Amino acid sequence: MTEEGSLKSAVEDYLQVLENQGKLKFFRLNAGDFIEVRGDSRRRIKGCKKGTADFEVIEEIDDHIYRHSYPRVIFIETKSKTGKQTKEQKEFERDVIFQGCEYHIVRTFGEIVGVLRR
Repeated sequence: MTEEGSLKSAVEDYLQVLENQGKLKFFRLNAGDFIEVRGDSRRRIKGCKKGTADFEVIEEIDDHIYRHSYPRVIFIETKSKTGKQTKEQKEFERDVIFQGCEYHIVRTFGEIVGVLRR
């Protein structure tokens, strides 16, 4: 497994633990088209748009001052230490930030822990 692949797997495992504890919801976002094979049949499954982040995380934030909660929406892209964003990934980042969401590039496991402890 590549460095980025190992990181992506570790991040997914960590997010799954947090989801199991009821702390957040997360979605693994796969870009591109996929072929599903079941017996003799095959079907094409359309994934997310090119450039979409690897993960979407939704946390419930309690605002104790105004006594209500609101969602914190975070998109996470995993990259190796030298990995660079594609043009499509930069556009996706710009678009989700414009919509009021967070976008983080994570290059180490410690960084994902830091992003979620804010």
